[in-house]
Amino acid sequence: MEFVVLSLGVLAIVGAVVWHVVDTLWARRLMVRRQVLVQLLSGRAVRGVLWALKGRLLVLKSATLLEPGSDPVAMDGDVVIERAQVDYTQVA
Repeated sequence: MEFVVLSLGVLAIVGAVVWHVVDTLWARRLMVRRQVLVQLLSGRAVRGVLWALKGRLLVLKSATLLEPGSDPVAMDGDVVIERAQVDYTQVA
């Protein structure tokens, strides 16, 4: 009897872990290769195509820097933003 309860407990834990991993990967997949607005803690924002999520980094292509009170500035190349500097990300 104890073996059956222990087995069900282990299966429940494994199922929860698998569910969490699938949910996390699906959420990331929904954002990648889409137009996003990344609001930074500094008050600036960057708009562009979220190309990749690499660990603690966001990689944006075709990015534009948006600052309060000034015109948008196109940025050359890829823009790499550390997640610690991100206030929030909005998918367009």
